Formats: sequence, structure tokens, C-alpha cells
Amino acid sequence: MKISRVQDQAIAARMALIAGADNFDRLFRGVQFDEFDGTVLYVYAADEDRRQKLKTRLPSIYRLSR
Repeated sequence: MKISRVQDQAIAARMALIAGADNFDRLFRGVQFDEFDGTVLYVYAADEDRRQKLKTRLPSIYRLSR
């Protein structure tokens, strides 16, 4: 299920609570919350560097299928 812009912003706000305001802008700049599939939220990073930062700094919420 594709998520709306409002849902994307709500998810971003929730992630800011989890990651902390200091880290949120740095980690989630260039990231788009795109769709749900059951209980999985698909998140797209603008580049490989940003994806790696998410994986390293927030392993509890990171899941990657290749």
C-alpha cells in the first residue's frame, strides 16, 4: 500500500522521536518512506552513503532485502 504525503510526514515525526532530534536531520535527509507491505515499511535512501549510515546507527529499525 502506497502511503500519502501526510502519512510520510507522520512516520518522519515518529522516527524523529525514536532517533532523537539531533540525529534525525542528519540520518533521514534524502530518505523517503514509500509504502507498507503488511508490517514492513519500505524506506528509500537517496544514496549508498545514507543507507549505510541508517544501517550502522539504527540497526534495530533497519532491514534490507537485496
